Amino acid sequence: MTLYNDDALRVLPALEMGSVDAVITDPPYCAGGASPISRGVAAAHKIQDADSRTKYPLPAGMSRDQRGQLAWMTLWLAECWRISKENGVLLLFSDWRQVPLFTDALQAGGWCWRSTVVWDKTIAARPNKGYFRHQAEFVLFATKDAWKPPTPVCLPGVFSVPVNPAEKNHLTGKPVRLITALMEILAPSTLVLDPFMGGGAVPRACVETGRDYIGVEIQPDIYARAVEFVGRAAPLFNVG
Repeated sequence: MTLYNDDALRVLPALEMGSVDAVITDPPYCAGGASPISRGVAAAHKIQDADSRTKYPLPAGMSRDQRGQLAWMTLWLAECWRISKENGVLLLFSDWRQVPLFTDALQAGGWCWRSTVVWDKTIAARPNKGYFRHQAEFVLFATKDAWKPPTPVCLPGVFSVPVNPAEKNHLTGKPVRLITALMEILAPSTLVLDPFMGGGAVPRACVETGRDYIGVEIQPDIYARAVEFVGRAAPLFNVG
């Protein structure tokens, strides 16, 4: 396992072509508003939970407009495609606003979009008075060219997993149990790449399922939290 405190667009070009089996990542959604003013508001202020607004470091890269987001995502998704082996898998998190842009970006990066998986955050998700609860996020499933499934099992298309407060250490952190369930699409022994490691849910799931991992996180304070979180399960790993 190797963790980098650096910019993904600096690390990815240095990784070997065809060297990883899967990319599982939760990039900045940049879904905060339609105007430069609303996009410039810190991401934490758009979260209804007052505790979350003050408890976690603010993620970087949340103020791009749609055109900037598409260009930026195409760059690193193309690098991920290059680094992935044949039969490689991409699992890309998105909220409801960004699904059209994210699917354009992954296809522009060379990936074959195959399906959309729903993460049901359950009724613990934040309510919206007068209209539908924002209860779901999405995982875009794509592959590198032709793909042969490693398992004959029919996997769920909806995963109902609440956020676990005991392991949450990032403003938009995902449950480790969810990541572990999604990894059922992979062969047992695989190398997973995550260009936006955040609080460390993906590397922690890799440790718990016996997989190797390469992770990148640009912010030192968030990186330190991820290292501590992963270190509870894997005290020995490389720091890039």
